[in-house]
Amino acid sequence: MEEQGNTSPPHPSLQEDQPSVNVAVSACPAFQYLEEMFTEGKINQATLSKLKGNYRLLHDKWKRAQESELKLLSEAKRCRAELQRLQVEVESAEEQSNVEEPDSEVSMLRGQLLGAYNTLHAAKEREHKTQHELQWLQEEKKHLEAEIQKKPAESDIVTETLKDKYEELKEEVALRQQEIRNVMKDLEAHELAKLEEQKELEEKKQTIELKEAEKAQLLSRPDQIFKEAERKSSRLEAGRVEMEALNVEFSEMEQQASALNEGNRSLRTTRDDLKKELEGLKAKVEASEGEQRQLLKKRELLREEVAELTGNRGMLEMKQRSLTSEKKQVYESRSVQLSESNRHIQALKRMEQALTVATEQLAFKTSVYHELQAQLDAVPQREATTKQRMELQKDVDALKVSLKTQLSLTEVESQKKQQFEIIQELQKDSMRLRQELHQLRCLTLMKAEQKGREHRELLRAKQLREQIQQELREKDLIIEEHEKVNTNLQQRISEYSNLCAISREERRRYFDLKQSVTQTVQHLTEQEEFLKNQLSGQSFALISINRTANQAFVKVSVSNSERKKLSDGIAKLSEASNKTLESVNREADFTELKSKVPSSVELVKKMEQLEGNLVERERQLLEKELLVEQVTRLTKPLGEQAENYQQDSLSLAKRLNEVRTHLIDTNQRIMAVSAELSVKQADASCEQQQIKEKEVQMEQCQRRLEQGLSPHPEIEEEWKRRLRDKRRRQKDKEEKEKLAGEDKWRHLQSGKRTTADIRPNAYIPENDPLPLPKPYGAMAPFKPSQPGANMRHFAKTPHAST
Repeated sequence: MEEQGNTSPPHPSLQEDQPSVNVAVSACPAFQYLEEMFTEGKINQATLSKLKGNYRLLHDKWKRAQESELKLLSEAKRCRAELQRLQVEVESAEEQSNVEEPDSEVSMLRGQLLGAYNTLHAAKEREHKTQHELQWLQEEKKHLEAEIQKKPAESDIVTETLKDKYEELKEEVALRQQEIRNVMKDLEAHELAKLEEQKELEEKKQTIELKEAEKAQLLSRPDQIFKEAERKSSRLEAGRVEMEALNVEFSEMEQQASALNEGNRSLRTTRDDLKKELEGLKAKVEASEGEQRQLLKKRELLREEVAELTGNRGMLEMKQRSLTSEKKQVYESRSVQLSESNRHIQALKRMEQALTVATEQLAFKTSVYHELQAQLDAVPQREATTKQRMELQKDVDALKVSLKTQLSLTEVESQKKQQFEIIQELQKDSMRLRQELHQLRCLTLMKAEQKGREHRELLRAKQLREQIQQELREKDLIIEEHEKVNTNLQQRISEYSNLCAISREERRRYFDLKQSVTQTVQHLTEQEEFLKNQLSGQSFALISINRTANQAFVKVSVSNSERKKLSDGIAKLSEASNKTLESVNREADFTELKSKVPSSVELVKKMEQLEGNLVERERQLLEKELLVEQVTRLTKPLGEQAENYQQDSLSLAKRLNEVRTHLIDTNQRIMAVSAELSVKQADASCEQQQIKEKEVQMEQCQRRLEQGLSPHPEIEEEWKRRLRDKRRRQKDKEEKEKLAGEDKWRHLQSGKRTTADIRPNAYIPENDPLPLPKPYGAMAPFKPSQPGANMRHFAKTPHAST
């Protein structure tokens, strides 16, 4: 409704162009221009009539298009008014429905339909955006492919240099990694030594604790006996309480299971009702969608017609623009010819002294005069041009009178040919110069692009170096973090203990669930057995009914065969009776022959008897068919019930299988959780022992360090070696910094040092097709700084065409 209401108003240009439809064709500027050309003699009568006819056809087409556009606009206005009226009616109806029944099914459906329309509109917009982005990306891809194809083999050289740098950096990284591994190995050896010492200390501590525990046991044996008796009594009482609580929980679980079954039944009934409602809603939605599609088709047809009209209008505008551009080109060519004619006139004035030259130039002036007269008639007249034309006309008349006899057509034609050849040579030279200029521009652009590329590649190499340095720093930090991991072990132990408690609770819940599931499984198996018994009884009944039906079908088939035989016999008898009657009616002499053939009366009786038998057989057949139909009617509901029972049994079997798989999965999960718990407990105990050992070792190391000794006597040599390595690295670092500082300085021939750039001693000429460097003279000029990489984004100013 929103899309229909937002129809765009007619374009103002159409409203402005409406009065221009009635303008006469003959009053057009194009017709006037054609008539002027015809009067000047530039166009024949045939071409003039042809152009006028084409213009009239185009004008008629334009008129028809304008009239059809006006009709369509009027129809669009009418449709818009109708749409607004319908929208007002729909809104009023919606308001009434909302006032009367705010939560009715119609309002709900309308809301759903509007939501579907909104989602459809959003999807269309998204599709349009994605198509636009895809087109933009395809164009960008084409542009990038074109740039990549233009790149010369220098990119390969740059890639090779970068690969070499990358390999060097890779080797350095590998050396650093080897050093880190060596350090890690030394650390591991140090930790192993610590562990051995801690084990020895713990063994001694354990022996001391065992002896103290034996001593305490000997002292506290009578107290322990009393305490054990009290513990056993408390445990018995706790067991009784737990049994009572478990019985209560069991009863609650049974009640919950019955409530769940009732809820499932109610949910099934509601689900069936909702399915029916859904089917009705789907039918309504499909009907509304069909109406919507019809409206959309009508709208698309209108859009296509409008697009065709706009296309025709655009074609006409393009043709009009091409005509104007052709007119401008003709005007420019005429102005060039005028300037050339002025130059020739000045040359004629200079060469008036020689009579032979004057005669030749007079012929040329006559030709130029005719051309100028044709050009000046087309060009708007001005005062200066009119004066010049009058003066030239007077001169030409005087020359015509004096030297008419001395003119010759051959000389005029030769001069024209020479001028034409000169003009062609000049045009070729200008084209060659333009091509050279274009090539020079392309070379300059390529050089600028190469410089920008080199700068970018340098930046990338620097970024790679920084990234590698950052990775090395990160690895150093990782090593430090590995040393700090030991502090987080106590927190993990506490988390493992919490997990143990949670797993115990889950195990208890699992046993309760298992009991409830076993009960439900027993109940389901009983139901399945009952249904199987019912199915077997119904299947026996079905078999007996099928047997009776088969017998009836056999009887029907036998009766049909008998009926066919009787009908054949009747047909034969009828043929025989007809033959006898024909023989009686004949008027011919015949002799009576004694035979066993019956008379006609007997044959008629026999036929009547056979017809009676046929009627009885047909009646019997009808009765049997009715019986068969009744049997089939009775067997149909029984077959449907049997199928329903089979489906119920299948669903029960599926549920049983699901319950069994769920039980197996839960068993496996509990086993896995218990295994993980045991593993984690073992890990936690090991880690606690390691922490204790390391704490003892750390205390010993701190005491030795306070005394000025090595952390451990076994690690003394390693400690000294590390100190030496540290000093050596520091010295290497200082030497590298010194060398880097010296590289910046440059030695001059005078013995001094400087950090300035080398002064250029050569230059590349701009106009030379080969860009080879040429040396400066004695006085070398100042070399300007190179333009930056951003200069290639600025377009150069185009040179004026010569």
